Order: sequence, then structure tokens, then C-alpha cells
Amino acid sequence: MKRLFTPEEIELLEKNIYTYKVSDTMIKFTDDFRDDFWKLYLTDMPVKEIFSTLGYDAEMLGTKRTDGFVYNLRKERLTNEQRLDSISRTSKVRRPPSDVKYSEMKSKEAIKAMEIELTYLRQEVNF
Repeated sequence: MKRLFTPEEIELLEKNIYTYKVSDTMIKFTDDFRDDFWKLYLTDMPVKEIFSTLGYDAEMLGTKRTDGFVYNLRKERLTNEQRLDSISRTSKVRRPPSDVKYSEMKSKEAIKAMEIELTYLRQEVNF
């Protein structure tokens, strides 16, 4: 369950220029915040540091809220291909299918599939 904001925290959050709306259960950010956050996110700055830079206490917001915000922003800003190509910090390499016919795939798709298989096989060998 999400942690509720206290009246004092709500008052503090309302003072931030990037806060669009806040209640005891949720916070909504302005479009400017989303744009500025995205620019900093693309520089590989840690998420907590981005929130701090933009005037928020990540600990006050909580992990669920900050992770949810990043998840939704990435979903909104990245194309499907970019989402597939990016490797998140928590992603795990899944076992590739054993019956892949690379010769029947487009070259980009074949290369990506081979990279996934190679990564998996390397992990298997290391294990």
C-alpha cells in the first residue's frame, strides 16, 4: 500500500512549481516536470538524484511512486523498438527459443535475437 502524505508534506509539495496536483494519496506533475525529468534521465542520472534536483524528496514520495512515474514516462516517451533495445537495470535475460531460424528473419531482428542468445549462453557458461 502506498504511503499517505501528511498535511505538512502536501503543503510542501504544493509549493514546488512542478506540482500540478497533490492529495494525501497521489501527486501529479506538470508537463514541464516530465520534460525536465526526461532530459536528466537520458543523461543516466540516478532517479532519486533527478527528483532531488527538481526539488522533491524521493524518500517522501516513496519507491512505488518514483518507480511508477519512471515506468509510465518511459512507456510514453520510448517507441516500441527503443523499449526492446534498452536494457533496464532490473531486466533479466530470458532463455531464447531453441528453434530460431535466423535466415528467415530481417537482419536487424536476427542480430538482436543473436545478441540475446549470446548473452544467455555466456551467462549459462559462467554459471
